[in-house]
Amino acid sequence: MAEPQGDLETSVRDYLTSLAHAMRHRGLGDKLAVGFIEGLLNGKLGPESLAHLIDPSIDALDARLRAHQARGEMIAVNPRHAAIFLLSPVVLACHHQDQMSGRTQRPLDLDAFIDDLTRAFVRAYGRRPEPVAAAAAGGRRRPALSRRA
Repeated sequence: MAEPQGDLETSVRDYLTSLAHAMRHRGLGDKLAVGFIEGLLNGKLGPESLAHLIDPSIDALDARLRAHQARGEMIAVNPRHAAIFLLSPVVLACHHQDQMSGRTQRPLDLDAFIDDLTRAFVRAYGRRPEPVAAAAAGGRRRPALSRRA
């Protein structure tokens, strides 16, 4: 799951969709909930929850984002920070809908949520291609035209 398939937007969307599916249909949401409940105030269970539940997801996404940085598709930021930034809203949204019964109180279209989050992430962290004129000029930008008074 760490190796990206496709461009940054496709890769992020696919990762988040897979994470949401695992949380909602494969028991990961319940395991994370128990890990949070038992691990937050327990000095022994907290590190175990991190090591076996939370950090593997962060590490897999960190590796995926590093690959996008190596391809030049993502700006130079700490990919671990970017991974936590990206995972946290999906984990919260899934817990809101499932473990906290939000689906009956305040239903959320999780697919639309993931699409919005993906687009926002790509706008914030994606590397924008150089304008055609700048690329044709060897990467140099043309000087701005001054306005006449």
